[in-house]
Amino acid sequence: MFLFQQFPAISLCLIAGLCDGSLMVPFKLSTDLEGNASLSNTLNYLASFGVCSLVTTPCIFGLYCAVIKRAIPPLDFKRLALPGIVSGALWSMGNIMSVHSTEYLGIAIGFPLTQTAIVVNALWGILFFKEVDPSNLMFLTRFSVSLCCILSGASLLSCFG
Repeated sequence: MFLFQQFPAISLCLIAGLCDGSLMVPFKLSTDLEGNASLSNTLNYLASFGVCSLVTTPCIFGLYCAVIKRAIPPLDFKRLALPGIVSGALWSMGNIMSVHSTEYLGIAIGFPLTQTAIVVNALWGILFFKEVDPSNLMFLTRFSVSLCCILSGASLLSCFG
């Protein structure tokens, strides 16, 4: 029963994982015959990624609201514009650096390395920002399983990617 109730959330997580896991496929396909990517290929990839994100994000949000049957919440642009722009700029800089690391370290090392950053983010949230109680047994179980999945996936990517 729990799985059926959580089906929309689990489905969206699986879709997000599939999209994120295949994120570097277009970049890898844009390299030359020797596997080298030029700066123009990197910038073209990032520009197309940004435009695609700009177009698809509102569509996915609208679909989410339609499936969950929830009205789109009112947005306070004056209050949300600056934090949104700053967080978007920081994410974009991180994305550019992750593409560069993948370009120079190779997809088998660079991409798994960037994907394990979620572990660092989670530890910051737990230990510094105190977002969750680390003594909660259910949380520790979920976090441990998630950590094992992330590290196993990164290891498999680095060995066979």
